[in-house]
Amino acid sequence: MPFPFLYPLLLMAGWIAAWLINMEARALFAWSGNADAVYWMAAKLAVWVAPTLVFVKRREPVRVADYFSLRQPGRGFAYGALIGLAVLSASFLLDFVLGGASFNVPVMDLTLASGVLVTPFAEEWALRGFYMRGLTERGVALNNANSYAAYVFVAMHFPGWYFQGRLREPLGVLQQVIFLWLLGLVLGWSKNAWPERRPGSLWTPMVVHALNNLYVAGR
Repeated sequence: MPFPFLYPLLLMAGWIAAWLINMEARALFAWSGNADAVYWMAAKLAVWVAPTLVFVKRREPVRVADYFSLRQPGRGFAYGALIGLAVLSASFLLDFVLGGASFNVPVMDLTLASGVLVTPFAEEWALRGFYMRGLTERGVALNNANSYAAYVFVAMHFPGWYFQGRLREPLGVLQQVIFLWLLGLVLGWSKNAWPERRPGSLWTPMVVHALNNLYVAGR
């Protein structure tokens, strides 16, 4: 099975397994919210990051930082902040048009750290850093690779929605699907949205993703 289909299937299988283990462990140990957050941080790194490192290291000698475009962090963070603020402005406007939303200061705990730090890092590493590059190396046009990565980004949320019982609300799920797909396109575009044809940086979508998750946590 070719890479464009094989990798998403393996990633999905690993993520479903992580959810099944989590559900069983929570039933057995009744652990705290912080313990659950630690589990998800470890699961993200184990399922989304570790396999890609094994794959890259088994190929021709290449620096991990170069392969995953972890270059120029300062510039990457700056562009990520600018694009992220634009995304948050659009989200706020949409929330306002749809009837408004209440905003609170998020609780500074491990759950927030997982959602704002580990999740953006792991998901962008796997999808925009590894999967998109793998597609373009196999001759897929960059715009098409970005679209495929956005579809996988959406699909990877379905196991969580299922185990949380959120699929019983189809309208809400549809809204989330549309938003996440558009967000995925923006994240992929932001990785290469550098002026003067400068090489892109994975730090940019990581920052955009982190700011979006922080906004969602406050909402």
